[in-house]
Amino acid sequence: MTRVYSESVLASYVTYKELYSNNNYRSAYQILAEFVKFILASEEIYRISVPEIKKKVYDVFGFNLPEAVIRAAIKRNDYIEKITNSEDYAVKRQNLKIDPQFMKYRERAERDNTVLTEMLITYVEEKYQVYVNKKELVQEFIAYLIDESNGGKYQEAISSFILENSVQDELVNQLNSIREGSILYMGLNCNIVETGSITNELTLYLDMEILFDIYGYNGEVFKSLASDLISLVKEANRNDKKIKLKYFEETKNKISDFFLAAAEIVKSGSYLKENVAMKAIVNGCKDLTDVNDKESDFFHNLQYQYGITLDDRKEYYLEDDYAANLEEQYVTDEEQLGLKYLSNINKTRKNQVYYDYTKVGYLFVTETWKTLELSKKISYELGNNKINVDENGICRLAVNMSFLTNLLWYKLNRGFGVMNYPYNLDSVIKAKIVLSNFISQNVVTTYDKYKKEYADGELTVEQMAGRLLGLHEKASKPEDITVANLSDNLNFDPKYLCRYEEERELQRVKLEEKEEVIQQLTLSSRVAQEELEVVKNLAESSRAIIDDKEAIIATQKAEIEEKDRLLKRYQKEEQEKNQVNQHKKRIRRFVFHIMIRFVFILLIGSVTYFVSKAIKADNATTVGLIVTVISIVLGTIDIVARVYHKIFDTETSKN
Repeated sequence: MTRVYSESVLASYVTYKELYSNNNYRSAYQILAEFVKFILASEEIYRISVPEIKKKVYDVFGFNLPEAVIRAAIKRNDYIEKITNSEDYAVKRQNLKIDPQFMKYRERAERDNTVLTEMLITYVEEKYQVYVNKKELVQEFIAYLIDESNGGKYQEAISSFILENSVQDELVNQLNSIREGSILYMGLNCNIVETGSITNELTLYLDMEILFDIYGYNGEVFKSLASDLISLVKEANRNDKKIKLKYFEETKNKISDFFLAAAEIVKSGSYLKENVAMKAIVNGCKDLTDVNDKESDFFHNLQYQYGITLDDRKEYYLEDDYAANLEEQYVTDEEQLGLKYLSNINKTRKNQVYYDYTKVGYLFVTETWKTLELSKKISYELGNNKINVDENGICRLAVNMSFLTNLLWYKLNRGFGVMNYPYNLDSVIKAKIVLSNFISQNVVTTYDKYKKEYADGELTVEQMAGRLLGLHEKASKPEDITVANLSDNLNFDPKYLCRYEEERELQRVKLEEKEEVIQQLTLSSRVAQEELEVVKNLAESSRAIIDDKEAIIATQKAEIEEKDRLLKRYQKEEQEKNQVNQHKKRIRRFVFHIMIRFVFILLIGSVTYFVSKAIKADNATTVGLIVTVISIVLGTIDIVARVYHKIFDTETSKN
C-alpha cells in the first residue's frame, strides 16, 4: 500500500535539522521531546498514552515513529510523568515551556515550503501543459526528497524543476535542509540509541552495480557516492574490523557474464545499446586479452584496494537453512536472482527479525528497485509473523547505498557538531541521478522499439543508423546532464530523433557530391598529367642543352679564374721585390747621410780641440769645450732622429 505523507513533514524535517544543528541539544531524543511538548501545549492535553502521542506526532509533524522511540523521548522529562498502574502519562502543564527557536524555525519552514510547493506546481503546469493532480504531485515531491520514492509519473518533472532552479542558492539550500533533516530523522526512526562507533559485526553483500560504482565504471558521480560509503566503513573499522564487504558467488558470475558480453563487443566491433559501465570496459580494448586483463584487475583491486572479497560460504541449501528459505515461499520470474540474494541474507540471519540495522549481522546492498521492493514486502511479512512487532521499525533484508551511507553516518555520530553531510544529500545530484536513470531507461526502451521496427522492415538501414546516432547522443551519466542540454536529453519524440537521420542523410549527400567533385578533379588531373609529361620531355631536352652550355661556361670561368690567380700572384711577387729594393735604397741613403753628418761633426770637434791646445785654454775653457762637444753630440742625435723619421715615415705614408 502506498504511504500517504503529511504535507507538514517537509517543514518538520527542516525544523528538526535546524534544532539538531543547535548546540543546545545533546541528543535526538531531546529534540523529539520538543515536538511532543509543542503538541501537549497547543492542544491543552492533561493525560495521554504513548500510542496517542505517536498518532499526534504523525498527524501534526508527519513523523511516523516506533513507540519505543516515543517512550525514550519523553523519559526523564519534567513536563510528563508516568501514572502508576497505568499506560497513560500525566502532563504537568506548568512545566511546559516551548523553545522559542522551535517556533521560529517551524514558522519559517512552513512559509518557505508553501512557496516551494507552489513553485513546483506552477512549473509542472506551465512546462508540461497537462492537468496536475496537486495532492499527488506534493506526495511524490515529499517521497522524492526523503528517498522513499521508487518511481512515479512526476519524477522527471520534479528532477527537472530542481535542476533548472539549481542556480537559486536559497531554493537549493531549502531542498538540502529537507534532505538533511530526513537523514537525522532516519536515525531517530531506526531507534539508534548509541552513536560513535559500530559495536556489532556487520557483513554487507554488495550487488554488481554497487561494485561498479566503487570501481568507477558508472561514472564520477556514482563513484563519489560509493566513496562516501567506503570512507565510513574504513572509519568504522579503524580500531576493530566490525564491517566486512563481500559479494555472492552469483554476483561474481553476473559480473563475469558482463565482461563476457564486453569481449563479444570487442570481437564483433559493434556496440549498439548504451551502457555506461560497458562503455568504460570496452573503451581502449583492442582484443579479448585486454578485456580479460580488465576483469582480472577489477577483482584484484576489489580485494586489495577496497577489501571486498568473495563470499566464503559455499552452500545455502543445507537442512538447517530450510526454515529460512524464501525461494519456495515467494516465486517470482522477474526477480529470481534478487529473491535468491534476499533468501541468502535471511538464512544468514537465521530467519530472525531485527529492529536495529547495526545489529542485523547481514545486509544486501543493491540499487535494483524490484529487489528493494521485494525486500520491503518480505521483511514486513516476516515481522507480521512475530508477536508484538512494531512494523515501522523492522529492518529490511536489502537497502540501497544511500540509505546505508546515511545510516553509518548517523551511527558514527557525524551529526552533532559535525555538519559534513554525505554527498548523496545534495538535491541537485539527486536530480541528476534520477534524470540519468530516466534517460537510460528510455534509451533502452526506444532502442528495443527501433530494433523491432527494423526487423519488421519498417525502418531502412539508413533510418536505423540515424536514430541510433540520436540515442547515442543522449547523456547517460549524471555528471553529463546540465541545464543547457536537459531539454534535448529528455526529448525522445520520434520526430526529434529523426533529425539525426536527416543530418546523416545530408552528410551522405554531401559526401556523394564531394566524391563526384573528386572524380572530376581526378579526370582533369589525368589530362593535365599527360600535358605535363610532354612539357616535361621538352624541358628535359632543353635542360640537356643548357647543361652542356653551362659546362662550357664553367670550364671557361675556371680558366679565367686560374689566370687571374696567377696574375695576382705575379703582381704580389713584383710588389714584394720592389719593397725590398726600396728598403735597401733607404738604408743606403740613411747611412750616407749619417756618415756625412758624423764626418762633419768630427771635423768641427777636431778643429775645436786643436784650437784649445793652441790657445792653451784653462780648465774652465776645457769644460766649456766639453759642454760644447756634448751639445754637439746631442744635436747630432737629434739630427739623426729627424733624418730617420723624415726618410722612413715619408716612405711609409707613400706605401
